[in-house]
Amino acid sequence: APAVLAELEIVKEGPDKGRRIEIRDALSHIGRGTHNEVAFADDSVSDTHAKLQLRDDGWYVVDLGSTNGTFVGGVRISGERRLEGAPDLRFGGVRVRFHPLAEPAPAPAAGGTRRVTMGGVERELAPMPRGKVPVWVWIAGAVVIALILFLILQRT
Repeated sequence: APAVLAELEIVKEGPDKGRRIEIRDALSHIGRGTHNEVAFADDSVSDTHAKLQLRDDGWYVVDLGSTNGTFVGGVRISGERRLEGAPDLRFGGVRVRFHPLAEPAPAPAAGGTRRVTMGGVERELAPMPRGKVPVWVWIAGAVVIALILFLILQRT
């Protein structure tokens, strides 16, 4: 089974208070529907309510247009919000505390690789190339411009 990346601890009063739900996927959907990775049998939670996502720079919660809202630290969010520390979250009327167990590594030095540890497994990631336009794009652009100029000059 994949490593546990985070946990949701139910803090809402009731029989489930204190129960912890393991998050094992870097993208986990939350809602009332059983198709979600985290399903709450609570009418205040939309069928597909929100998602939790681990990205390069941390954990995010994203409201997916829910009826009763997604809240971070008591504040209703619209769209997405980066999670800092172990905040209280609320999906409709279900209150949980988010416990991250996997955190992204700090950004690497320019051009270097970085090591990421998730669930006790350490991996080395190479940087994604940014800002470099392939040579063929420049050549194709020059050919298109030359063709346009040729056609314009032929008409005159």
